[in-house]
Amino acid sequence: MEIESPMDAMMTFFAVSIISIALLGVALGIQATATPDANAAVETIDSTATTSSHQKATYEHNGEQYWMDTQQIALKNDGGKQHASITFGEITPVYPADAESESTNEKLFSVLQTGDWEAEFEDETAFVDAAESARQDSLETQGQWRPASGELTVRRLTVDNEEVTLVTA
Repeated sequence: MEIESPMDAMMTFFAVSIISIALLGVALGIQATATPDANAAVETIDSTATTSSHQKATYEHNGEQYWMDTQQIALKNDGGKQHASITFGEITPVYPADAESESTNEKLFSVLQTGDWEAEFEDETAFVDAAESARQDSLETQGQWRPASGELTVRRLTVDNEEVTLVTA
């Protein structure tokens, strides 16, 4: 019997070691960062797109990068990525990283922040054309990830009977 006791202790030691390694693997496999919620971002966009003109809304998110086109948005971080589709109309993506000079994008970004399109564009047609151009550009660069600010900003405007929903993340 005395010879069997050390053998039982050895087997117990190996069993506990294997279980410990397995638990460590599970613990290391758990994501430290939650996946960004693109659906909540879309809810913010949709609710703003269906309200009265000159509405502005924001949504704080944990995405480190994003991409959008006229119908969808995607957010991504170390925890994963998530895509969601816009339900109400088209959005006009505005990229602050591109807003460094006297570009059309800079003007749209300023309108997104202030709501005053008249301060940036000479007339309604110029604003509507700039928004259409931005929508076309977003379709050409679809899937291109950009650095995210951590806050989605949405503004809806009605200009020349045209509904424009500006969005940046």
